[in-house]
Parts: sequence; C-alpha cells; structure tokens
Amino acid sequence: MRDPSGARAEARAALAALDPSGQLSKPLDAEALLVPLARLGDGIRLSIEAAPPLRRWMRALPSETLERAADVLAAEVDGWTLPTAPRHLDAPAVAASVRRRDEAASVATVLRREELARRADLPALARLEARLEAWDAQASRILSREDVGALLGDRAAIEPGWAETFHAQAETPVPSPLASLAPDEAAWVRSGACAPPDSLVERYVSRGLHRARVEGYARGDEPFADELAESIDAVREAGRPVSLVAYAWRRRRPATEEHAAPAGAVAASQAFALVPSRCFARAAAATGEAASESATIDLGHLSPLAAEARAVVEAGRLTVHVYAEASGDVVRVELDGASTSTPDADDPLRFTLSIPWSNEAVTLRVKGARDGSFEAPIELAPDDEP
Repeated sequence: MRDPSGARAEARAALAALDPSGQLSKPLDAEALLVPLARLGDGIRLSIEAAPPLRRWMRALPSETLERAADVLAAEVDGWTLPTAPRHLDAPAVAASVRRRDEAASVATVLRREELARRADLPALARLEARLEAWDAQASRILSREDVGALLGDRAAIEPGWAETFHAQAETPVPSPLASLAPDEAAWVRSGACAPPDSLVERYVSRGLHRARVEGYARGDEPFADELAESIDAVREAGRPVSLVAYAWRRRRPATEEHAAPAGAVAASQAFALVPSRCFARAAAATGEAASESATIDLGHLSPLAAEARAVVEAGRLTVHVYAEASGDVVRVELDGASTSTPDADDPLRFTLSIPWSNEAVTLRVKGARDGSFEAPIELAPDDEP
C-alpha cells in the first residue's frame, strides 16, 4: 500500500485552492464543474473534510446542475482507452483513462453524499455508475489491481476501491459468469454480504443492473424476495417502466390471483409494457387502415450479459435490437423461431431481429461468448384494452 501522506497533502492543497468567493462564485458549465467535484470527492475518500464555505457552496448548487455534470462525465466513458493486450499498458492514453476513471470515482463519491444530504435521488448518478460499471467489466479482463496502481502513480494512495476485484498480477484472469459484472457486484457474489440497499434495488428494477446481487440475495431471503416482488408490482401499477430482467424475475415468482401468468393473448394488467393499439396487426385489420404508429420499449440490461436491448412495435411487427458493449459479448440472438448470429452491417455491436406479431407473448434469447445466456418473455398489450 502506498503512503497516503503525499496524496493527503495534495488533496488539502487542491481543496484550499477552491475559493467559493473567487472562481467558484461564477457559474460553471457542467464540464468545468467536474474539477471541483473531483477534488471534493478526493477529500472525502481521504477523510479530509472541506472547509464550511466550500460545503455551503456545494449545498447551494441546484440538483439539476449536478446531474448535468454527471451526464457529461458519463458521456466521456466511451472515449476512455483500454489496452487490447497487457503489452499495451504503457500507452499514455491508457494511463490517462485509468486516472480519469479514478477521478470519476471521486465525482460519484461526492454525488452520493449529496443524495444523502438532500434526501433526494440524482438519477444522473445512476446513469453514470452504470457506465462506469460497464467500463470496469471490460477493464478487469486485461488490467490487474497492480496495473491500476502503477498507472495511477501517486494517486493510487487514494485507494481505488473500484478495482478491488480486478485479478492480482500473479493470477491469470479466467472468463466466468462473473466477468460481465461490475467489481462491486462480483465481490458481493463471492462474499455473500448484507441485503442490497434501496438505491441498488431501484437500479435493478428500472435497468436490470446488479442482477446477481439482487436475485442472489432474494433466493436466500424470502422476506426480501417478497419486498422485491412488491416493489416491482408497485412500479408497474404506477405506470412506470421496469427492466425486462426484473419483469421476468417477477413472473417466475409463485403466482397470486392478482398477478397470475397470462395465457394466450397478453392481458394489459399483466403486460411488460403497453403500446398503442394501432401498432398491432389486428388493430390495422379491424380499421382497414395501415398501422401508422410505432412504439419503442427499453428492455434494459440483459444481465449477466454485457448487453442491452430495445424493442420496436410497428405495423404488426416486433423488432428487437440487442446492443453488445464490446465485440464478442453477444454471439446469437433468438426471437421465437427467428435467429441471427450476424451483427448489423452498419453497427458491428448491434443485432436486429424482426418478426410478424400481434400481441402474443414471445421469448427473447441472447447468447454470449463468455458469460452464459439471457432468456425472458416479452409480453406486450394494447394500451386501450379494457
């Protein structure tokens, strides 16, 4: 472990240079705001408390301003460089990207503190963390913990917790079902820790993230599983979207009269999502007109695969787009009788299937090269069904 005294001295100097009555008194754009946010986060990670005027400045920032900064940082992630092999570790762009990843951890740290202080969620923080988790999953396949420390230099004294579950240098990373999980998820699976926090459950319900952690805990704790089912039901009954991962888990729970599995055509009360009736072939036939409306449904993260999906319903057809995070993360997509192993010509990370469809339940299956497979029903219904 590196001596943190130098990092603490540098962090104190950086915090002292932040003057709320000087340069911080002027409005900062989202990109410029990331600099003081990272310095504040460094201080928190090193147990250095910011001066009261700086804390008051931070508290006075509108939540919308913090969210814009988080979204700007999230948009950077795709541009960060990873080595394609261990021999490329000395590339300057790799060191710069690993350092930026650690600065992002500090930004996320200070935003999490603000969520608690303001007693309000910052949705952009969840989006940022999801992008960071995806990057970590890729980085952990090449970089070891020692690599991260060496690339960070003196900054490694801040202790990059985000790399804790990267393999040790003496180990050979072996692809496993945990490979697509973010480091904190993989560590939880290995250690068997306490119940997932509400913020993590919310990301599971809305995006399908942290599946191993949430569903793994639910398998061993029936009261938690009951609460999770109630949470999913409450979100759906409020008309808010849920991830296909969470929906599929809920459908596998013991059926009750209120949440019984559908037979044949999907009932509106049981559907994963509702779409305009003119998107359905049967609606077009009834009116004698061509269906002109379309509906796009976000299916969320296809955990345990490093992929997301989206469905489009239009003119009596169901089209599913599966987006791999990297080449090789997806090798085959099936939608009932249709299948493809070939990515789209204009996007090598996107797989597309389209089938004739009314409102019957269909099954989506996606196979990954390393991380197993994903399977779940897609059950949609017209939004005007009585």
